[in-house]
Amino acid sequence: MLSVPERSVRQPSHKPSHSVFLDTDVCIHLANSEARLRELEKLRKRQGWKLLSSPLALIELLNGIHTDRGRHFQESQRAIRVLVGRGRINFLRFPGEFVCKTLLDRACPATRLFSRQIENWAKFAIQSRDWKHFCSERKFGSSVRKMFSFKPEIVAEQLAEERSWYVETLSEFQVARQPLGKGPKSERVVSPEYWTKRMFLRLGLVITEDQAQECSKRLTAARLFDLAGLDLTRVQSYKAETRSHDSTDWQHLLYLCDPLINFVTDDTKIRTRCIGSPDASRIHILRELIKE
Repeated sequence: MLSVPERSVRQPSHKPSHSVFLDTDVCIHLANSEARLRELEKLRKRQGWKLLSSPLALIELLNGIHTDRGRHFQESQRAIRVLVGRGRINFLRFPGEFVCKTLLDRACPATRLFSRQIENWAKFAIQSRDWKHFCSERKFGSSVRKMFSFKPEIVAEQLAEERSWYVETLSEFQVARQPLGKGPKSERVVSPEYWTKRMFLRLGLVITEDQAQECSKRLTAARLFDLAGLDLTRVQSYKAETRSHDSTDWQHLLYLCDPLINFVTDDTKIRTRCIGSPDASRIHILRELIKE
């Protein structure tokens, strides 16, 4: 583990415009509705939102293609086009890497996949004739020796790691609850600082109490979503390991540590679970943005 030097958390930089990214289901829904896609594009331009692409959404789409052995490749290809938009492709860093860089100006030791690799997957998926063509090895870049081939097992491993991490985190926080008040029925809670320090520890960084206090203020949406999931684990019918998409939802909320980033989803549950966060106002429901 790497210790982060004692210094203040990075403050938001002054950027020329706000940004927006879409979750996986939104990309799929818009790919099947040209009218809704046009309406969202008009809204994005009116708001001055720059479109950013989620690497997690791409991984979910690619994993879906791999799971059904490319039977619905054209539909997924359209969803990937929605994800990246027209013109220059702008992929976000992976959430852990994004948080470490945005809040602490540090690299994330736990990062395995990088935005450049993800960008290449998206480009080749859009350009491919079919699933078989996408998986075939092709020339990449100016050097003949540089070849590209998509490895579905890399995507499967990445998703498995994310889901495993989410379940392990919930289990750890369940044990780590601290009593609030006295008596056998006192509420047990996870403090914002403890949650933040443990999250960075899983990313490979050790931060101080002061840094945890500052960072926790910028991560309230992800923390409240996480703790809402923790409360649900006490319900017998809820099993975190069977709610794999919760891992992606939670990671998407980490991007809101940048106050100029907006998130569009079709799942009202995401906003409901973190409604106590001031950042919940930047979680937009697709059907509310595009009223039919």
